[in-house]
Amino acid sequence: MSIAQELRKAVVQSLSQLYNIEFAETDFQVNQTNAEFEGDYTIVLFSLLKKTGKNPAVLGEELGAALLQNHPQLLSSYNII
Repeated sequence: MSIAQELRKAVVQSLSQLYNIEFAETDFQVNQTNAEFEGDYTIVLFSLLKKTGKNPAVLGEELGAALLQNHPQLLSSYNII
């Protein structure tokens, strides 16, 4: 399984735990981060805003913190852009 696939599964698990809503890997995108930004992967959250009722900054912060806590083998830090 690739890192991107593992990250998708971790995002689904974290979102489901945070918001008690069922999510699927097709609900969002995981892309390689553009060279002008720090990092390897970008999780595109805009498609999740309506379902979660959160603004992008809050959703990014909550998801990032949950991923760091529950999946430290996948990421060491995160940025919100």
